[in-house]
Amino acid sequence: MDEADQANISNGIEKVLRILAAAGAEEIGTHHKNGRVLRVKLAGKEEFERFVEEESLRPSGNQSSPISSAHQMGSCRMGVDPTCSAVRPTGESWEVEGLYVADSSVFPTALGVNPMVTIQAIAYCTAHSVLEALGRKKL
Repeated sequence: MDEADQANISNGIEKVLRILAAAGAEEIGTHHKNGRVLRVKLAGKEEFERFVEEESLRPSGNQSSPISSAHQMGSCRMGVDPTCSAVRPTGESWEVEGLYVADSSVFPTALGVNPMVTIQAIAYCTAHSVLEALGRKKL
């Protein structure tokens, strides 16, 4: 990884730690082999801020587990029937009006190939569905 990658990872870790704490996590930590865990509700603001800064600025090299990414496919299936799909063909949730999903989770199952172009196409089509829905709501 180059410096920009490390900066992006550090920024992402900082944001994730803050989001987890704000969402009510009892403990937060990172994947770093020398990382620590913080019991959020027992920590004061100063301790929390110090923890987030120290953990997000740790170098990402030489981890006990590799940094990787995966396409989580099929966990929020798109379909025409709400009993066997989570979102409509437009990408809008069956259960929550105005909530759209535009990633590989809308696939019917996992693919055996890199789905980059397919994900881009789904995101593009879903974005148009959002624009159409917003256009209908204009006063």
